[in-house]
Amino acid sequence: MDITTLPNSRRRIIDFAHRIDPEFASSLASESDDDPGRELAREQAKQRLELLKRRERVYSGENDALKPDQNDVECIEFAKMMLSGLNSNRINSFHIDFTRQHIKKASQMNLKDAYEVLSWVIENAVRRYSDTDQAKSLLRPLYEASRLSTELAFRIAARIQSITDSGISAARHTAASENSLIHNGEREKALTFIKDFVSKATDFIIITDPYFGLEELEFVKLIRGENLIIPIFILTSRKHQQDTRIQQPWDETYQSYWRMNISDSDPGEVTVIMIGNVKTGSHPIHDRWCLSENSGLRIGTSVKSLGSGRITEISPISKTESVPLIAELNRYIYGKGNLIHGGDLLRLSSFRL
Repeated sequence: MDITTLPNSRRRIIDFAHRIDPEFASSLASESDDDPGRELAREQAKQRLELLKRRERVYSGENDALKPDQNDVECIEFAKMMLSGLNSNRINSFHIDFTRQHIKKASQMNLKDAYEVLSWVIENAVRRYSDTDQAKSLLRPLYEASRLSTELAFRIAARIQSITDSGISAARHTAASENSLIHNGEREKALTFIKDFVSKATDFIIITDPYFGLEELEFVKLIRGENLIIPIFILTSRKHQQDTRIQQPWDETYQSYWRMNISDSDPGEVTVIMIGNVKTGSHPIHDRWCLSENSGLRIGTSVKSLGSGRITEISPISKTESVPLIAELNRYIYGKGNLIHGGDLLRLSSFRL
């Protein structure tokens, strides 16, 4: 029987009735017809009433009432009730010795349930000792234990996720064909290809996309999720910035958008190159490529559109194919001022994200 499934409205009625008169609450919990379909509701109401009675015993100074239940669910509900009482200043805090058994009980629960119990234990300790000489000897060790436990849980979860993701990525990569079609709803499949490429990239990553704008900075965040330090170069068109009315100066707008909409983390070494025909602002390269020292990807659409809408393709670029492509892109990455392409003058500028 799970008392957590007790509807909130019924719970509030019983709690309010108990505040008016405990006997009145008892009558509500027992007052019902003999319909077997309502047996669950009756039992839930009775269990809630028992919790309320236990709280009254705690208020009356019966320390035995603070001992944790064998039933995890009731232990959690009791902790939530006590935390609510502390937050509403309706109960006093207790000596830390009375909550040690609850800490031990929480250590045997899953993280979600343990959080409910430990929230009360920690708040109780803070309320009781924050303004006393014992704050240093009791609260600081409690803080350090909480911090270290959280870091340990995070590292374990991250390690498990890394191993799981690597296994999934390897399995998908083995099963995938050399030229992979991405259908509607297959965004995860597309991102797996990209993440696999990024995790193996060395020396640099060059992205050329004539329609790269502010929203495409999510691609940089995706790369940083797999490779924190690799230098990234982005070649986009001046025309797209003008057509989408991106406010100048572009460097300040991109930097601000990153901080406000993408991530609190530093993007690392990311260079954005704006390039375009002097007359039209158009990009000299039509295709979307993502290149590194020994490999690359051809991406048929913007990363944000992968797997939504029309069918597109992500296909690998071999080392042999990537060499001349990188050489061409390096002209723009390391060029300065104006360049010539097909007899037309190009204008370029760059900035660090």
